[in-house]
Amino acid sequence: LQILNGIHQYVAENQGQLPAEVSGLTADARLMFNSGNFPNLCGQLMTNYLPALPTDPSLNTSNITSCTGTWSTGYEISRDSANRITVLAPTTDNAASISATR
Repeated sequence: LQILNGIHQYVAENQGQLPAEVSGLTADARLMFNSGNFPNLCGQLMTNYLPALPTDPSLNTSNITSCTGTWSTGYEISRDSANRITVLAPTTDNAASISATR
């Protein structure tokens, strides 16, 4: 939810424009939020909208506080054809589906 909130705060302060890496997603494609797939989104969200990027608890790692080097949140991001953004936790207990969409 923090990542989704951060993206929408970015949109609110940028005349309704999604971050380029998010708007460039193929509709309904899910990509892991990591340094390979979203090299610029980390810097666009930290520290203006988030003090750190949260990581999926299944990773057993600390929140991400630096956008340099290789990093992964463990969460996936998708955009649908109506530009609604979904953040998903692909690794959950009991194979439960956990996501938030706006």
